[in-house]
Amino acid sequence: MLKEAYIKSWKQLNLLLFVPDLIIVIVNYGLLMLFMLTTGLSQFGSISNFNVESFFESNGTKFIADNLLKIIIFLIVFAVTNFILGSGLMALKFNLIKKTVRGEKYEFFKLIKSEKGFLRVVLMRLYVFIIGTVLFILAIVIWALMNKLLGFNAAFTIMLILIILAVIIIKLFLLFRYADLFLDKKTTFKSLISSIKCFIRKPGYTILVLILLAVTDLILWLFSFGLTYGVDTFVLFNTLTWLIVGLGTIIYVLFRLVRLIWADLFLFNAYKNKFKQ
Repeated sequence: MLKEAYIKSWKQLNLLLFVPDLIIVIVNYGLLMLFMLTTGLSQFGSISNFNVESFFESNGTKFIADNLLKIIIFLIVFAVTNFILGSGLMALKFNLIKKTVRGEKYEFFKLIKSEKGFLRVVLMRLYVFIIGTVLFILAIVIWALMNKLLGFNAAFTIMLILIILAVIIIKLFLLFRYADLFLDKKTTFKSLISSIKCFIRKPGYTILVLILLAVTDLILWLFSFGLTYGVDTFVLFNTLTWLIVGLGTIIYVLFRLVRLIWADLFLFNAYKNKFKQ
């Protein structure tokens, strides 16, 4: 069942599924480029080839202080754009994936106009943000207590282990939240609870799905890293530096998009095969 979902997800990859994530990548790169040009940060390198050492050697602290207002404005614009536009594009992507997984025909531009799921995605992201914030505050409190009782080194080690465990557990509990939200007609809160129930009902299955996601992600990352590293090495022996660096960035982004789209397809297929029968 899981093997079928894994293979099927690769076969279901198509160009239209890449559009939402590609738009947000272009917007983010555009905002970053605008920020670098307006602040003069571009003198230290491009987005994909930023020279951190050169930045701090050239009094980077003073640069940050001089451009503090611009940095704050940029971070606000970046966060708001990613949240609002990102939520809309996520809703579009999950609607496309839902149609693909179900084998239904669809008209791409009609899906764009429908705006189905936008508010539910916004609420889901808010719920996850609230959960993350509560856990972060709790982590600070626990850290403060352990630091007094055990000392810095012991407290840091224990805290690091607890954070890793917490992230894994939350990931398992919320793994199928968007699959449930779009494949079942439920409210956002009910989908959140349903995702938790999926792990409680089938912990072994959910863990295996997460392991397959992690292993596949690692393989694709290593492959893209190898190609990008090869391109960066080639820069040393080529005069068309800007062109080669650009090619390396495109390769990295392309593999990143493949990893994201395939992972979502796999989650929807895995959920549909196990929990929708």
